This record gives sequence, structure tokens and C-alpha cells, in this order.
Amino acid sequence: MVTLIKPLLVNITILFSFTFNGNLFFPYQTKTPLTLKQKLIYGLLGSFGALLCMFYPIETLGETHFDLRMVAIMIVTLYTGWLPGSIVMLSTVITRYLIGGQFIYIGILVSILAFVITLSLRRVFLNSSHRVVTGSFILFFYSVLLFLLIYIHHCHSRHFS
Repeated sequence: MVTLIKPLLVNITILFSFTFNGNLFFPYQTKTPLTLKQKLIYGLLGSFGALLCMFYPIETLGETHFDLRMVAIMIVTLYTGWLPGSIVMLSTVITRYLIGGQFIYIGILVSILAFVITLSLRRVFLNSSHRVVTGSFILFFYSVLLFLLIYIHHCHSRHFS
């Protein structure tokens, strides 16, 4: 049990520290649009946090590595838009491809799915007066699709084995 909790806490700490420090040095303002420089900085900070999560995964089920990279993709995309979100998503997709392994395509699809869902629901999130509830709904929606994807992949791979 401790072997699962320790890497989970590391992933959560990485995400909180990058979110906090990014906002400390480059405060997010809803009233003023972000400059290209700010978008690039948010994209690079988010990428670094997501990659650290990937390098300290929560390991379960043999070769399957679970981490919280999709949270970094979702936070950056929700708050800063498509350009920083795509930077984070592309860096995780490229890194996941380079890591390789049996579940490479599921790992890539996880990142792309997080980006597409978050980007498509971003306007709803920004216009919401209850962002915690809306963000929780987006995360729940993503989680349901993720579990369905994993279930379908598992059934498909068992069927053809």
C-alpha cells in the first residue's frame, strides 16, 4: 500500500508545486489576455511538470504505468488555452512514444483525449460561476471515457490473443 501512496504523493506534489510556482511568478489573470510569451512559459512549465509525473509513475499491473500527466494537460488547457495545452500534450505524447512498451498507444491516447475533452469544454469552464463543480464534471467525464477506453482495449486484446 505504501508503494502506491508514495508515488501518488510525489505526482500530486509535482502538480501542486508547478501550479503554485507558475502562478506565483506569472500570475494568471482572467481579465487580461495572455501574451505569446506567457502562453509559452505556461506550456513549458506544464510540460516539465507532466514529464516529471511520467518519470515518477504510480506502477501497477506489471508494465502498465499510471501517472497524473493528464491533470497537467487539463489544468494548462483549461486556464491558458489551446497553445500551452498543446505544448504539454505534445511533449507527453512524444515522451510516451520514446518510452515505448506494450501500452504505448493507450498512453498516447490518454494524453490526446485529455487535451481534446478539456479544450472542447474550456468555454463552459471559463463561463461557469462554479468552476470547481465544472472542473470536477470535466474530470469525471474524462475518467469515464478513459475507463471505457481501457476496458475496450482489454476486451479487444483478450479476444485476439
